[in-house]
Amino acid sequence: MNSLSKVIYYRKQMVISFSIVFIFIPYLAYTENAVYLSDILEHITYISQGWGETGWDVSAHASGQTPMELQIGEKIYQKGIGHHAPGEIVVDLDKRYKYFECEVGVQKQNGSNTGSVVFQIMVDGEKRWDSGIRRELDPPLPVKIDLNNARELRLIVNNANDGITCDCANWADAKLYLVDDREKKDLTDNLDIALFADIVTCDPRRYDGARCSRVEEFPPEDVFLEKKVYPQDDGAYEVPNYEGLKCIGLRWYERRKLTDLAIEFADDNIPSQVKVEVWTGESPWQGKWQNVNGKFEVNGKQGFIHIPWRDNLFIWKGTEKVRWIFESDKPLYIKQLNAYSNSSWDRTFIRLESEKGDVNTQATLQIYNGKFLESSNPFSQTWKISEPLALHLLYSVPRSDKGDRTLLWISLPDIKFCIAIEDVLKHPCVYVPSAGIFAVLQSSPLTVSEYKKMKENEKSVLDNVRSLPEQTFSNAMEKVHQPIQDNGPTMLSLACDNNKFIVEREGSIQFNDFFMKVRMGNTDKLKRTLYKDWLPIPVIEKDDNGVIYFSKTFVAPYNEKKSLCVSEFEIKNNDVKEMFSDFSLSFYSNKKEWEKAELENKNQSIFVKKDGKILGICKTENEISEVNGENIVIKRPIPSGSSLKLVVIIPSDINIKVEEVEQIKEKELLDKTVGYWENLFANSTKIDIPEPLLNNVIKASQVHCLIAARSEGDWIAPWIASMSYGPLESEAHSIVYGMDLMGWHEFSRKSLEYFISKYNEAGYLTTGYTLMGTGWHLWTLAEHYRLTRDKEWLTKYAKELSRVCDWIMAQCEKTKKVEINREKVPEYGLMPPGVGADWNRFAYRFAIQGHFCAGLNGIGSILKDINYPWADKYIEGARELNKSILRAFDWNKERTPVLPLSNGQWILPYPPNLYTFGTSGEMFPGEDAGRSWAYDVELGPHHLIPLGILDPYSQDAENIIQHMEDYWFLHSDYWFAFSGEGDYPEEGNKRTPFNLGGFSKIQPYYTRMAETYAMRDEVKPFIRSYFNAIPSLLNTENLSFWEHFHNIGAWNKTHETGWFLVQTRKMFIREDKDSLWLAPFVPSYWLEAGKQVTVKNADTYFGRVSYDLHSKLDKNEIDGNVHIKKDIDFNKIIFRIRHPSNKPIKKVLVNDTEYKKWDSQLNAIYLFPTIGKIEEEWTVRCMY
Repeated sequence: MNSLSKVIYYRKQMVISFSIVFIFIPYLAYTENAVYLSDILEHITYISQGWGETGWDVSAHASGQTPMELQIGEKIYQKGIGHHAPGEIVVDLDKRYKYFECEVGVQKQNGSNTGSVVFQIMVDGEKRWDSGIRRELDPPLPVKIDLNNARELRLIVNNANDGITCDCANWADAKLYLVDDREKKDLTDNLDIALFADIVTCDPRRYDGARCSRVEEFPPEDVFLEKKVYPQDDGAYEVPNYEGLKCIGLRWYERRKLTDLAIEFADDNIPSQVKVEVWTGESPWQGKWQNVNGKFEVNGKQGFIHIPWRDNLFIWKGTEKVRWIFESDKPLYIKQLNAYSNSSWDRTFIRLESEKGDVNTQATLQIYNGKFLESSNPFSQTWKISEPLALHLLYSVPRSDKGDRTLLWISLPDIKFCIAIEDVLKHPCVYVPSAGIFAVLQSSPLTVSEYKKMKENEKSVLDNVRSLPEQTFSNAMEKVHQPIQDNGPTMLSLACDNNKFIVEREGSIQFNDFFMKVRMGNTDKLKRTLYKDWLPIPVIEKDDNGVIYFSKTFVAPYNEKKSLCVSEFEIKNNDVKEMFSDFSLSFYSNKKEWEKAELENKNQSIFVKKDGKILGICKTENEISEVNGENIVIKRPIPSGSSLKLVVIIPSDINIKVEEVEQIKEKELLDKTVGYWENLFANSTKIDIPEPLLNNVIKASQVHCLIAARSEGDWIAPWIASMSYGPLESEAHSIVYGMDLMGWHEFSRKSLEYFISKYNEAGYLTTGYTLMGTGWHLWTLAEHYRLTRDKEWLTKYAKELSRVCDWIMAQCEKTKKVEINREKVPEYGLMPPGVGADWNRFAYRFAIQGHFCAGLNGIGSILKDINYPWADKYIEGARELNKSILRAFDWNKERTPVLPLSNGQWILPYPPNLYTFGTSGEMFPGEDAGRSWAYDVELGPHHLIPLGILDPYSQDAENIIQHMEDYWFLHSDYWFAFSGEGDYPEEGNKRTPFNLGGFSKIQPYYTRMAETYAMRDEVKPFIRSYFNAIPSLLNTENLSFWEHFHNIGAWNKTHETGWFLVQTRKMFIREDKDSLWLAPFVPSYWLEAGKQVTVKNADTYFGRVSYDLHSKLDKNEIDGNVHIKKDIDFNKIIFRIRHPSNKPIKKVLVNDTEYKKWDSQLNAIYLFPTIGKIEEEWTVRCMY
């Protein structure tokens, strides 16, 4: 009897048709009670690898490449798995096997011994074996691992910390040996997972998904590719007809890894032509239907098909949908559909208790991906919470793949939530204080009161931060910064100029194709700083045994159309004796081709040319150098205390004339450059703090944003990194917003106009990355208006902004579907699914939805300020979208497992997407190059707080920040998780969470936690989050930010810089409804005796403000001054002044008069501007 025959046989024996069934799990090739791992793919639940595709009985290989035979040393294998480091293979064992056996080694490739791999084996989370480093020329290494009673096997390959080149890792002849009583072990409980799917239909002739790319409008007919089929009165389903073809199927919320399918017809009308297809692709909207390669068999009214995975490799990733297609002219009725996955199932007893004990309160329990045993209703029951409840369950055995995870949905009158059965099995208990519910294994003696007593002194990470002394910047720099972040080049140019010069760390310069290679001495050690500590003038110093080499490089304004890159060099002998210099400059007219430039000596100047055009000029004080081909060489003795100088000038205009070059006064260019940048900053916000490095980072960050930007005629294209990505419609707006907050309104206005010019005919914005940037752009533009109150400018673009708002509202109409039972679908009123960043998977991501809602609301609000006729429509549209987001968020939250905190409590979750009952990281492991968990964190639902969708003081907000601090911010950083070579491994993070927490571990500045703390007025958490993130990405030599940790991604990633500036502005000034906070998060140690904090010319929603704080603690006083020039009236200024020793304020004088309107707990003095008065000043003195 084959597998599905057994299914059908046992199903007939059940009183309830969807009850437990038994399946004989088939094995393919095996000898001596063993099975090859490459023959049972359905038991491999997860695979990741650092390059290429997995090889089944062949080596790992690039997609489309003919793979090599599996070979280790001189031995060739017919069976095995070709893997590639870094990566892992997870195998579901379900206690079926005695031991695992294989031979490991690096695939023989070119005999160079380049590949190096460390093989490791883990069983049920315990490390059982480590190969040490294996190389290509090493012979096979045999290994045998005991698997008695084991659930999970993990085969891990690491890259030996030397890169991944040629790291093809072979698990050759990998076999699992079955337990002796195989037949007994193979008979396991199995559950029909069709019970947890919608029964649906779709056009059987359509094989594709949504017919739009990630940057195209979603076609309305593609939002809902299937529609539900409802049963008739007799319980049967009529299969919908599509012009001679009939189609019915199943649709799950998660990806299911199917092994068998069955169908039961309601009568004897059984079609002879049947096709079974599964959906494969990136998402339920992206992909195609593929035919299942397998034999469809019929037994009476029942049909079934087994899905052999080796013949259907596409099924390995799982599927959300399956359909049956029939050719039939007659009406066709189906009694039921069945589906079975590769999950293992087991039984357990759990106990539920309630703290509330209300005799009149009942809870409704529903089980998802499981079954209540010994119950009249196997999927739902009620519970009188005044008494403990014992539940006997069938559940899916926990594994890394969460598609079949068993969930218990609990509904109380005042709260709905979900517990994952795997969490009850893994932890001592699951205790949800907000619901008063305690879940534990029935065999455990633990009670809720005992558990609470055990945990009463434990605190979460965030609660510890709230109680500890505040973080300092110097401590954060010492504990967080990694020296590798100080690598990388520096871009130089004038502000928003298109002539960009790249200066490498050792001083070499590239301009377009031209390249000047600099060699100063024979040492790699150097010191790199910025001139005057913040200007875009890198200064490099090398000490080569007493000969000191200096270079100073800058781009100077020359005339209206031209700039000059100037590199000044000095060679100085600091030794007591004569020393020899070893210095050279090599010039290439085309770096890519290493095409040598022409050098011409003329009047102590050396011209660098190509085809007669001047690429550069080298000037010396005297004839100290020699020309050798493309090289200028200085190898000569230098007397003690003497120095040699030369300067290289690289014009941005290759058509510059010799006579123009000769007129350049190079000695004036440095002062001219310094003056140029200082004048640019004249109208921006000035911040002066007693933290020199941070002071310079704030100024340099604004410079980096100006240099990365390009001119687009009358507009500015704000590039999100110096040399990468360009002006993306999404990330560029952190730059626009951050620079706006620092007073660069013209920069921001021209940048916004650049994006307005990119609105397409349909009415949305994209530069080829996302549609989500449309919402981000609108929100940023609204913030720009609030800072500038430029009604004339807003009126000029109101019609275009209105067009984009209309487009957003039209998109929301596409999801407004109501089912036959009059229930709104969960996505009702949302924007159609899409992407938020690199990951190409379409989803209803709450962060994306929030950006559209905030943008729509922001534009509606500012258009109302100029009495635009459709402003109220957009505000109402945003309100409706807000409701839809919260409705969908709550719907998903109720079905997603609660999350643990380090204090022993469990909290309600914050799902990243609609229809994702867990985190993105666990539901889609390994996707987006191993970064799927970024959509729980960096692009997670916490964005709903700063975007104004979730109340910052709500329980949801508290849950989000508590769990992110406890879990995600202590997670290993992305590169460490991927390769084992990163900077912030979880173990270290958990040892020192105060210093290594507070920021996310993939791309910290995407995460808006500091802003969230600001909205909640959480002083210590804000300061820690702000300080800790900076050193994680900061290049301390040129004061730019990297995109990622460990020197990875784009250098000078100005998207990160923009958010840094936003957070900086929030530290000193924050608008809150009709109040203006001054110094809300200024660290108290900045007000130690004699220190001063100054902020000048800061534009706010209400007008321009300046203030300062002077610490006079020798007199037990801190003085402050506030000046404001209002644009509009508002309620109050809240001036926060905190004593460095946390002493309470005893007395306050305002304008030399005793003042009573202050709060000692908040350290806040309330100042009330006079209505109608434009300009006011206050002097404040706090006495301690």
